[in-house]
Amino acid sequence: MWRGRTLSWPWQTDELRRVFSALSRFQTLVTPCPIPALPTVVERHQGTFDGWRLLRDDPPTELDPWSRRPLNRLAEREVVAQLQCHFAASRRSGAALD
Repeated sequence: MWRGRTLSWPWQTDELRRVFSALSRFQTLVTPCPIPALPTVVERHQGTFDGWRLLRDDPPTELDPWSRRPLNRLAEREVVAQLQCHFAASRRSGAALD
């Protein structure tokens, strides 16, 4: 049974502390993953973290200059997110990074 409620808006510090504390406890319970066949985030979302790079590398002709400007920065952040997922997955499994 779900017991809880949506966080207040604007967020309240004490509520956020409780959320982060619960997430931290949950991470401890599921690290290493208790389900060996469960795919990692990287495996499950292969190709998810490439949308900005694809748009940057082959933008539609109708994409205006204002929309094109942040594409390099967004593509760089996308690479960082992908690396963070790889790193987190390798730490949990004990495997070396590819």
